[in-house]
Amino acid sequence: MTRSIKLLGKYRITHQWLPYGCELESDINFPEAAGVKPTYFRPIIEVDGSLYSERFLKEEKLTKYDKVDQFFKSIKETRPIYGRKPNGALDTDNIIREEIVEVGYKPMCVTAWKGIRASVSLNFYDRQPFMLSKEFDAAKLAELNITQRGEVIGQNAWIIHERELQIPTPNFVSTGYKYYYTNILDSGYVLQLVLGATQETIKHPEAFAAIERAFRRLVEKIEIAPWTEEDERKQENMRLVVIERIRQKCIEVTQNGKRHKAYSYCDTYLNLEPAVAK
Repeated sequence: MTRSIKLLGKYRITHQWLPYGCELESDINFPEAAGVKPTYFRPIIEVDGSLYSERFLKEEKLTKYDKVDQFFKSIKETRPIYGRKPNGALDTDNIIREEIVEVGYKPMCVTAWKGIRASVSLNFYDRQPFMLSKEFDAAKLAELNITQRGEVIGQNAWIIHERELQIPTPNFVSTGYKYYYTNILDSGYVLQLVLGATQETIKHPEAFAAIERAFRRLVEKIEIAPWTEEDERKQENMRLVVIERIRQKCIEVTQNGKRHKAYSYCDTYLNLEPAVAK
């Protein structure tokens, strides 16, 4: 499935992924006309230094639930480390220490194959100078047994990191094996695709080869371009389609008496005139 993301009102990022596994896509859980389900990514906008996913109704006030910094930026949180009770249970009254953990840079899309310990993910990173300048720390790369090379694929120039396959760890399906980085034009953001695999993965050579081919196709299908008037027209049409289908759903649940607090947003949509795409 092909998806397009409008970033900061200036950039279009088009990529392919499975029909599931991506964030920020519209969630229209009811039958679609002619069997077509809208594929609509809410545009990513910047307000007062933070990134938000724009609401379907642009005039609505943004809330903390619309914030998407966690997919683009580093966010640090301080979390307590608790001691243990004699029976081994956590003792939440006994804080041994606190540690700072990274809770940002979450994958925008991720798909995993637990049986063979493999995964693919699409990530974004904000203004990290070493990525933008393509000046990686050679000593650090060598320490981690990571090789680096460059390759132009389609219209994108990629920096590629590859590391040795790691021994599987209990808490992760896979670990990074191949990393592809490319700049999102002059936005200051970087797009990253990661193929995850472990020493367990190569015990399934046919499946691993198929995943590697699929990963390569994902890389080849990445398109990064300035946002155009035609992009805006298509995006606006899809937004109107989504709004109208939400409105129709609200009419349905209201008429059949199934409306409850989960549909509190319907008050707004029921007062709208039918949305018509142009």
